[in-house]
Amino acid sequence: MKFVITKNNLTLTQMINMNKISSVLLFTFTCIIFMTACKEEKKRPTTAMDTARTFISASLDGDITTAESLLLKDTENIQLFNMFKDYHRKLPEQTKKKYEAAEYKINSFDEVNDSTVIVNYSNDYMHQPMNLRVIKKEEQWFIDFKFISSTTDSLKSKP
Repeated sequence: MKFVITKNNLTLTQMINMNKISSVLLFTFTCIIFMTACKEEKKRPTTAMDTARTFISASLDGDITTAESLLLKDTENIQLFNMFKDYHRKLPEQTKKKYEAAEYKINSFDEVNDSTVIVNYSNDYMHQPMNLRVIKKEEQWFIDFKFISSTTDSLKSKP
């Protein structure tokens, strides 16, 4: 036996309930579309200076995801950044808050060539100038984290 739902088979209450369900589904679907369309995605920095600033700010704020997205992906950088993540995770909350509240200053910006820039910066929590190498690869700027580690002892700095 085959049962087919048509307007003739439904009571008025059933038709009203189906319309309510349809309206709720339509409203939910519309909300999802608007939320997706309005969602503001972080754009990747397009200059060496913006890449350095974004990385420094994200590192100080504990935004590991953003900092990691700017990392030059090679074995040594990944290993060193994983050490940094472990170090950051183990920091006392009070220290993390001090880093988050810290302001940074770009001391110098040295264009070594068209694809390498050295940015010297410091923050008002550590008071220690640090060098950051930014490298252009495939038309995008990346942070060479191993250069930071080789020029400063940042993982052993005061907690």
